[in-house]
Formats: sequence, C-alpha cells, structure tokens
Amino acid sequence: MGTWRKQMNAEAIRAALDEGAQLIDTAEAYSDSEKVIGEALKDRPREQVFIASKVSPDRLQHHQVRQSITGSLRRLKTDYIDLYQIHWPNPEVSYEETMGALEDAVDEGLIRFIGVSNFSIDQITAVRATLKNNPLVSVQVRFNLLDRAAEAALLPWCLDNRITMIAYRPTTFRYQRDRRVLESSPVVTAIAGIYGKTPIQIALNWCVSKGVIAIPRSSNPNHVRDNCHASEWQLLPEHKQALEEEFPIWRT
Repeated sequence: MGTWRKQMNAEAIRAALDEGAQLIDTAEAYSDSEKVIGEALKDRPREQVFIASKVSPDRLQHHQVRQSITGSLRRLKTDYIDLYQIHWPNPEVSYEETMGALEDAVDEGLIRFIGVSNFSIDQITAVRATLKNNPLVSVQVRFNLLDRAAEAALLPWCLDNRITMIAYRPTTFRYQRDRRVLESSPVVTAIAGIYGKTPIQIALNWCVSKGVIAIPRSSNPNHVRDNCHASEWQLLPEHKQALEEEFPIWRT
C-alpha cells in the first residue's frame, strides 16, 4: 500500500492489513503519513508488516540521513525500518557519502535493507558500486498499464540483476483521466467482465504479473479492499496480451 496522500488515515491502512497487504510504503516527505502509519500499527505485531520509507533528496549528507532515519523511526513508533530508500537522486551529494550513512544504519539495526526511488539504470549501477557490505535490493518507479516506459529497459535489467522493482501509481498516472481511459476501453471492460473484476483491479493484476511489487494508494477503505483483491488470481496469457496490445510500451 502506498500512502502518498494528504488525507491518509489509519482506517485505510488497517483495512489494507486486514485484507492481506504486507508492505506499507511512505516517506518523510509525505506530510503526516508516517505518523498515521505509526498509529495504525500500534496494536499489531511489528514483524507482520514490512515498512518502507524514504529520505528526501535534500537530506543526503551523512548526518542528515541519520537525522532523517531517527525522525522516521519516531513518527512510525518503531525500532527499525525494513526498507529505506533514497527518494530522488541528488547529484550534489556523492553516492559514497549517502550509502555510507545507510550502511552504518544497517549495521546499527535501524534499517534492514537499502533501496532507491526514481533512479535510472546508470544511477543504480553507480550506487551499487559504492556499497561495501550490503546489496541494493530495490528501485521504486512509476509503472502501470498506461505508462509502461519502465518495461522497455529498467524492468528486465532489474530482473537480471536481482533487484526488486516497486511500482508506484500502479494503476494510473493522472488518476481521474486515466481511470476514465481504463473504464472506457472495450478491451479492459471485456476482460473485467470475464473475471468479475473492476478495470482498476485488472490493471493492478496486470502490473503485479510483471514480477513487480505494486503499491496502490487510497484513503478510502473500500477502495483499499478492492485493491487488495486484485492479487489473488491470475490473468490468462491471452488477456495479458490483449491488454498490452491495447496499451503498448511507447504509450506514456
């Protein structure tokens, strides 16, 4: 579940967890998202939830990374963060400095894994070269049926290099406009009818079928439940092919 939304609430997060969601993605830049997550998780076993957060690109110096991690831990009301990511690259700070701070945090048990967000293949390669004792486990990028740009090069590269791709905005880029595109597509609506699912659920299922982790966001508990029920079944190959012909990779 993604939590980039100003009106994110604990009820929506609890609904996701109740329906089987296991990964909650946030960032220090996401308004009060981390505080809301901390509130939602306070009565749940910590080990049942995988928390991913991010450090902002203007806080990548060694001491700033440490301060950001400490702040996120306090707001999340937890002793550790499972996955800590660089939100966006910042060419003014060396990868060596930032990765050194993150590896220190791993050694101290403050974070478990290191990832990046919105990085290119060249940037990911440069980051990996600076890591001494820990792998880079993930990259988070925008990826959905209507915006398949990452599928052209980044996704196959990640699969070859054992790096998990996390898809944000996994159903749409511009939510209302793209939702109308999905719901007005004869191909999508026909396939949705076959499975008894919504067009959004079809788009989500297609996304995770690519071997990525999808983090759809919603502050509406009912929408959250619908999103979670997009992952307990599989599209047939012919239906995946029909969707991809309807929305080819070059369409962004």
